[in-house]
Amino acid sequence: VELLQRFHQAEVPQISIIDMKDERKKRRVRQHYYSDLLLKELIQTKERGKQAIIFQNRRGYSPYLECEECGWVPGCVNCDVKLTYHKTFNKLVCHYCGYSISIPGKCKECKMPALKIKGIGTERIEDELPMFVPGLRMARMDLDTTRTKNKIEKLFESIENKEIDVLVGTQMVTKGLDFENIELIGIIDADTMLNFPDFRSNERSFQLFTQVSGRAGRRNHQGLVMIQTSQPKHPVLMFLLQNDYKGFVQWQLEERKKFNYPPFVRIVKIELKNKDLSQVREISKKLAFELRKIKSMEVLGPQAPIIGKIQNYYIMELWLKLNRNNDALKQRDEVYATIHRFFSVPELRYFKWSADVDPM
Repeated sequence: VELLQRFHQAEVPQISIIDMKDERKKRRVRQHYYSDLLLKELIQTKERGKQAIIFQNRRGYSPYLECEECGWVPGCVNCDVKLTYHKTFNKLVCHYCGYSISIPGKCKECKMPALKIKGIGTERIEDELPMFVPGLRMARMDLDTTRTKNKIEKLFESIENKEIDVLVGTQMVTKGLDFENIELIGIIDADTMLNFPDFRSNERSFQLFTQVSGRAGRRNHQGLVMIQTSQPKHPVLMFLLQNDYKGFVQWQLEERKKFNYPPFVRIVKIELKNKDLSQVREISKKLAFELRKIKSMEVLGPQAPIIGKIQNYYIMELWLKLNRNNDALKQRDEVYATIHRFFSVPELRYFKWSADVDPM
């Protein structure tokens, strides 16, 4: 099914790509993240009595703290992630297990009081934007502010009643919002999504940018989407700028075929977990050896994912590429039979593993 036209023949929003490298060279960026071009448009949107959405797909105030003397970064004791700074309750928090600590007064490694916030989240944008646009009425829509149905309903009422000028949010703002007074969309940092190390990152970025762009100009007026990036010539942004969905799909299909990725093969992700790192590494290598005996598929790995430890469990992954020309059910059954046989021995019976067919 293709939906190539907007509902009620509404105009496609105008898209503006802001080259942040160039803007920073010309000193036309505030606090490293807000271009003068975006700020000027926010001011004009407010003066017209219209509303805006600012999109940043990261909650919290800052993704991490870093010591400017030695580079130490506070991390979670249970997971292989940096702790996110939340200004509202002044703590560093792990978004994977809930572990939290107070803000350290000094660096754990060099003992210097040189910890600085790095990066930007929705909470920081909500806090900082009114510094540059006086009188700006802000609201935030992310997991921290919309945990109950009542809070969501109150937020929507505020938007509908024009009690706020700017809604800042994560992926939650990209779907299902239909407010006719929203005229401007600002994407603060497109690069975090474009640079994510996954073969589907281009597809996800194009989809997400298209969805959030669709929040602007919902009725009889054209909206404006401003995308801040250090990669203004990135193919995803070029296809988006030209509103060329078919061209994007063709480009991606050619790339996927070249490197043997879906839809030309089926992917099965095998995930192994254990609290002993050496054991999960050893067992994953042995399982890979057994799976490679199945000739009709390619086995990649084992390797640790981007986040290699969650809630004290170390993780290793195997990625299986199954040829679509073969009998899919027969292949799947052979894979599962091999895995179940491998883990049926007494010493591995309680080993944690999972299989995800066509993982998203």
